[in-house]
Amino acid sequence: MMNHINSYGRKKLNDRSPHAVFSFLHDTDTLQKLDAECIPNNAIILHPKLLKK
Repeated sequence: MMNHINSYGRKKLNDRSPHAVFSFLHDTDTLQKLDAECIPNNAIILHPKLLKK
């Protein structure tokens, strides 16, 4: 769920995603340790059905 939310571009970040900004500021090892993955724009789901098991 968080990977989908953090892969979505934000206006405040100049249409960059929080994931992209974090990967620019920190090394990719940190993202791997957090198990963070960037979801492609056409695959992002921001709908309550994402929460269903």
